[in-house]
Amino acid sequence: MRPGALLAVALASLLLATPASAEDAKLASDRDEFLAERRGLMIGLGSWAVASATAGAILLATSPRGPDRDRRVFRQSMGSIFLAYALINGALAVGTLAGIEHQRESLRTPTAFAGTRRFATETFAANALLDVVYVATGGMLWQNAHGALARGAGAGIVVQGGFLVAFDSLGASLYVH
Repeated sequence: MRPGALLAVALASLLLATPASAEDAKLASDRDEFLAERRGLMIGLGSWAVASATAGAILLATSPRGPDRDRRVFRQSMGSIFLAYALINGALAVGTLAGIEHQRESLRTPTAFAGTRRFATETFAANALLDVVYVATGGMLWQNAHGALARGAGAGIVVQGGFLVAFDSLGASLYVH
């Protein structure tokens, strides 16, 4: 090959490679931002799980002894709901955090990244709608149930569901692009 043709091929290769490199840099930047947001959300969820477990344990440990059985049952029921949500939210947060590096490896193409972002947005949005149902159901139990056990469970569901409405709404809004 002549030196001029070799130079032309080399220059054309550089010019053609630049957009792909810029695209790769943009994808890597978007992916890193997405995963950082996911990490932040899961740290927040894990922190809420710890706070819920602490509050649940306190409610169970400090339930009053004495003649007011309904008050004790209400607190124990609410505390049990807090502990159940803490377990689920904690497991979800830890599992997601443990998988973030693996997810980084699977998001190497624009198609894979866009699909994962869309799925995350839709999942958070669907969860937020379900959380509203939890809050409404919990509120009905808290206000209308005849027994302290159901009222306490309802109160616990309202508190936990209220957090999850905000959490899942934030998650959905972060990923919409």
